[in-house]
Amino acid sequence: MPRLVLSLDGVVLREVGLAKDRTTIGRRSHNDIVIDNLAVSGEHSVIYTSAGDVYLEDLGSTNGTTVNGQPIKKHLLQSGDTLEIGKYRLKFLADGATGTEGEVDIDTSQPLRRELYGPGPAKIQIRQQGANGDAGTPAAAS
Repeated sequence: MPRLVLSLDGVVLREVGLAKDRTTIGRRSHNDIVIDNLAVSGEHSVIYTSAGDVYLEDLGSTNGTTVNGQPIKKHLLQSGDTLEIGKYRLKFLADGATGTEGEVDIDTSQPLRRELYGPGPAKIQIRQQGANGDAGTPAAAS
């Protein structure tokens, strides 16, 4: 399954599998990936699958979304692409890809940080798909 490796300041925070056809990212609690930070819009962006390809689309966010340093509205994701949302980096890894494919600019040698305090967000939540396919309950990055 494709996945995202979420990091802040070079420290890996979380790896998120993209099991759903549509995964929303934003500050509001109804998103699949909740990043509680003022630089992230309430409904910031969406990652979705269409005809076997994976796309990222900015949802009209205030601060925009970039892929590999370039602002995008809609982008066909390739394994190794780096998404930037606020100060966060999300490395997209295609199905079966390892974190060492291509250029990897996320420092995975650092221990996984579960919660952030201070100038970063209060918390990051990932909605995990339930056994019956529903959205389930949010899982805090603790």
